[in-house]
Amino acid sequence: DALVIYGEGLAPDRPCTAGALTMLGRVLLQREQLAEAESALQEALAIWSAQYGPDSDEYAIANSSLARTWALQKRYAEAERAYKQSYPVLRQTRGADADATVRVREWIEELYRNQGRAEEAVSYFEGFAPRPVRDQNAAAAG
Repeated sequence: DALVIYGEGLAPDRPCTAGALTMLGRVLLQREQLAEAESALQEALAIWSAQYGPDSDEYAIANSSLARTWALQKRYAEAERAYKQSYPVLRQTRGADADATVRVREWIEELYRNQGRAEEAVSYFEGFAPRPVRDQNAAAAG
């Protein structure tokens, strides 16, 4: 019902609407109102997909939040698929150490742990290039 009230003033199929729906979904997720969060995030994903495609940063943020709602509902297969779609995009668009990327990595690790598959998380992340190590001497000289 919060979704209906919030959505009344927004233009459908616009990025600003998708952004608002993503934020609403994330707030509802934090409040553990999972059905409402799922609805808002799915609406946001439809708009992000149409506007920028599933390889966009915006889509990945909403998709990873949706995956979190599914994981909390023990809908592990759906969550895993969405996390695995989102993580590489966030890693590429935001970087390996960005807050959103790290959070999704932690959620993936938790998902595997909750299923007794922790070793699969290790092998999944091994498939990504290692993070570049910054040369401390070069950083001090620059």
